[in-house]
Amino acid sequence: MKESFRLTGRQPNFRRPRSSNSIIVLVLIILVAGSIFVLRGVLFTNTIRSPFEPTLTPTRSSSSFALEGETQFDAGNMDAAIVAYKRATTDDPRNAQLYAELARIQAYSSTSLATDD
Repeated sequence: MKESFRLTGRQPNFRRPRSSNSIIVLVLIILVAGSIFVLRGVLFTNTIRSPFEPTLTPTRSSSSFALEGETQFDAGNMDAAIVAYKRATTDDPRNAQLYAELARIQAYSSTSLATDD
């Protein structure tokens, strides 16, 4: 005895029904708009710089030059200390502490020089 099963009604469909997902569409629109603004900023207005371009300002800070000057002073190299402090004052001309240290080292350097008398 052979039993046969009959399927009646709709045929089985194993695919998901297609529906537009509004969240995905919104995210894609935002990404496209953002990329247009970035492209405009990089190519046309030049407000966004490439991270691979060299910097226009020196990478050493004035405190780095001041630290070098103090180290040179401690080592007894007065000329190198004066040069380092002068570079620090050109990078940060509003820092009075750097000028005071430069003056201190220059005064100390001038007293340690031999005179003809």
